[in-house]
Amino acid sequence: MISLASKNRLAVVYQRAGVPVEFVPLPQKRSLVLAVEGRIDGDAGRIFGLEKQYPTMARVDVKLLDFNGAAYVLKGRGFKRFRPEMLDKVRVGALSGVVWAENIMQGRRLELINTYEGLFGMLLEGRIDIALSSRLSAESVFSCNPGRYSRVQRLEPYVFKTSFYHYLNTKNADLVPVLEKALRELRAEDYWRDGTRAD
Repeated sequence: MISLASKNRLAVVYQRAGVPVEFVPLPQKRSLVLAVEGRIDGDAGRIFGLEKQYPTMARVDVKLLDFNGAAYVLKGRGFKRFRPEMLDKVRVGALSGVVWAENIMQGRRLELINTYEGLFGMLLEGRIDIALSSRLSAESVFSCNPGRYSRVQRLEPYVFKTSFYHYLNTKNADLVPVLEKALRELRAEDYWRDGTRAD
């Protein structure tokens, strides 16, 4: 869902900048590899600092959106607020390939599931105690079947928070200031109504 949200926002940014754009759906890892190699022009959204590991990538240095990872539990199970030490004592699940969840668990046992429906299904069945998920993805799943997930609650505070930025291969670095200007304008207008004005 974060990739879709990034793409949707970028479509508006490119339109505002007057730059034609085509989005090519690819698996996340492949998208990054192709962008780093310059075989595609960029990657829709990645966390801050990507260019340290991949110097052929240039960051459009205005935040695209916030990424919030959360812990989800069943109501009435005694979980009030998220505390990192909880992860030592309970069964935790996450979507396979979600790097932030794997990093948070740092070698502790983590059940990896292939779909968000499967992840929250395991939570509902009591096979895990905590599901780690981006808020955006969880809300998307819940909105499709609110009755099924009515017993699931999100704990505060978030487990993981970061910002997503648009990255281009350095061969397209001339587009960076143009896109930054467009993104700053949209943020100043609070275009997406997320309460985040120009950075």
